[in-house]
Amino acid sequence: MKNKMVKVAFCLLYLFAGYHSWSKVMQYYLSDRQGIVGDMHSYFIAPLIAAFFWLLIYLFSTYFFRRFSLASFAKYLFFNIIFLAANYLILTGVAKISSYYYNTALNQVQLVHVNNQFLFLVYIIPAILTLLIFAGVRKKWQ
Repeated sequence: MKNKMVKVAFCLLYLFAGYHSWSKVMQYYLSDRQGIVGDMHSYFIAPLIAAFFWLLIYLFSTYFFRRFSLASFAKYLFFNIIFLAANYLILTGVAKISSYYYNTALNQVQLVHVNNQFLFLVYIIPAILTLLIFAGVRKKWQ
């Protein structure tokens, strides 16, 4: 029972982190300049997609690293917290690096259309990197 409640809590935590991550990625995308996003998809749909993408990452990592869920409760809890933090930090780094060239073109107040393919890569690259890093960590930790 306790393990199921923790999984539900982590699902909610990943949904919240994914929803919140969208505003951070957009902040780096605009680089605190006076760009105005006129795309309603960016305000309503995209944060929900980001939240569900993070939930998908959590579910995939839970399946991929299921040995930790069979291990002790503290090990499972610690692993998921570190996985979430690493994913968020790598996402921040990739968003800053990849938006560097885009935000140099913003020099005045202008209407900005959000490039969804660019942001898809910003989300998928950290997810893959985090899974690869933790696959290596898993082998050392076992």
